[in-house]
Amino acid sequence: MTMRVGVIGAGAIARRAHLPALMRVEGLELIGIADKVIERARNLGMRFGTRNAYSDHLELLEEGLDFVVLCTPSHLHGPMIVDCCCHGTHVLTEKPLAHNVEAALAAIKAAKNRNVKVCVVQNYRYYPALRQAKAIVDSGRLGNMLSIAAVAHTPPPMAWTRSRWLYRDGGALDDFGPHVYDIMAWFAASHPEVIFALGGDASQGMGLVNYAHVSVGFANGIHGAADLSWFSGSRIFSIDIYGTGGRLRIDMTSDSLEEVHGLSSPISDLRGSWGRALHTIKEATFGKLLMGGLAYYDQVYDDFVKYLADLGSSPVSLLDSIRAVQIMDYSRRSVQQREALTIPSVEEEAVGCVRSR
Repeated sequence: MTMRVGVIGAGAIARRAHLPALMRVEGLELIGIADKVIERARNLGMRFGTRNAYSDHLELLEEGLDFVVLCTPSHLHGPMIVDCCCHGTHVLTEKPLAHNVEAALAAIKAAKNRNVKVCVVQNYRYYPALRQAKAIVDSGRLGNMLSIAAVAHTPPPMAWTRSRWLYRDGGALDDFGPHVYDIMAWFAASHPEVIFALGGDASQGMGLVNYAHVSVGFANGIHGAADLSWFSGSRIFSIDIYGTGGRLRIDMTSDSLEEVHGLSSPISDLRGSWGRALHTIKEATFGKLLMGGLAYYDQVYDDFVKYLADLGSSPVSLLDSIRAVQIMDYSRRSVQQREALTIPSVEEEAVGCVRSR
């Protein structure tokens, strides 16, 4: 059976990631594209096989869609999810679920009330090295998990889009940060309880946070840390996971994993370096390495379509998604207030909505 799909937002993420993936999935029909700049919607629609363009997303929602893809700025996600729910339309949204906790809760409640399925795109979960790390942690081979530390130094948004909406007060916290927060929430599997974040303006002129360090304490005792930057002079995305029985080193850039138990020696370090180098060469030659995160949108769509057809679970749980929003929201507040903050639990408020799905 063919599913009727609409796309809201005709920017870079729709053009480079979502629409190419959508067109490759069997059984999906692109009905139309909505964007406040209607010419942009028309041009993108012509490129991907639809003449239906709308300047108002509510008009697109009147077309009787099975699901809609949100590719809009993050501060619009929450309200637009509510609009979609009011039309009984399922939602696949770019990260994050919403810009703040209040909007995220409103979206989840609307989804429950209208029996709508909502899923957040977290394509970095599909990296083989990260999936292997999750399987190792879940198996208990690392012992009890103690902490997770991520470093994400990425170019500013001008490297991939002309849009200016990310140049807001949150800056780097709201740009690549949601990927890191989701990974933290996924591995910790617990409510974020306390947060302390420091950040500033390395450019001395942007007037927003373009580097930050975030420290999160989860209710189960696991600790998370994230170092985020647009201007470090290097490009890094790495994750280290520590347990009572060993540690994992994940280089997301090369999609490689190293597992260490006990004391590492120069020989084991050399062996690990050679292994990573060979893996990187293989992936760059035959795999998806050079495509980066764009390589995994096909799998996101496949899993989401199965979820809609009740053939699988949601690729990303709403509980993880709201936990990620909590970390993002309270990181912003902590930077502004320059103090540690306790994060009120919304589990009771949100879990009932999530479990009813």
